[in-house]
Amino acid sequence: MQARVLRRGFEQAKVVFLHRDGRDVALSLRDFIPARLIIWNWMLFRKLGSNPIAIAAPTGASRKLALFERLFTPVFPVRRALSTSPPLTACAGF
Repeated sequence: MQARVLRRGFEQAKVVFLHRDGRDVALSLRDFIPARLIIWNWMLFRKLGSNPIAIAAPTGASRKLALFERLFTPVFPVRRALSTSPPLTACAGF
């Protein structure tokens, strides 16, 4: 769907398909400090039964997500999450 919208907006544009090895993406996510906080939060929400990035339930659509945000945001160890690389398996799953 997004590709159709882009094609309508840029009718003269050429399409280029780029493919990146998923293993390389996971390693980059693990080492990219801004992504660490997102991945640690994603892991926490998954353990609590919610997936904030699920396609069927986009961010903000889950009632559980709003509750989890209110409960855990004040106590979430942000500094530790930013200074500690998440597990590579979590980066790959994200």
